[in-house]
Amino acid sequence: MSIEEIWDRGSLIFKHEDRLSIDYVPMYLPHRKRHLEMLARMFIQVVKNPRSFSQRVILGGPVGTGKTAVAKSFGKKVENYSLRRNINIRYAHVNCHKARTLFLIMKTVAKQLNLPIPQRGFSSHEL
Repeated sequence: MSIEEIWDRGSLIFKHEDRLSIDYVPMYLPHRKRHLEMLARMFIQVVKNPRSFSQRVILGGPVGTGKTAVAKSFGKKVENYSLRRNINIRYAHVNCHKARTLFLIMKTVAKQLNLPIPQRGFSSHEL
């Protein structure tokens, strides 16, 4: 068997190995519809008028209860909705446990939005 055949064949154990990733968010989140609807109500002004000020929301709870999955799922839904309506809203997810400074937060957001950042570096205010 050639190397290419091994790579083309994929996993013999898992049908969807990508679903084991820590970054994987399922299309459907059981028992989270109420939370997603609550977020939708909180951000209705942003979706209707993207230049308006938005709410700040903190998702709290124990580790592994789905806070990140809810946030990412909601972000995808907002992006999809805005694309269908020709509204320019993008979702950027920042793990503030990893990006602990304002500069790293801004750099992470800029990278996810594909904004060019020169290598010379910027202060957080310039970013």
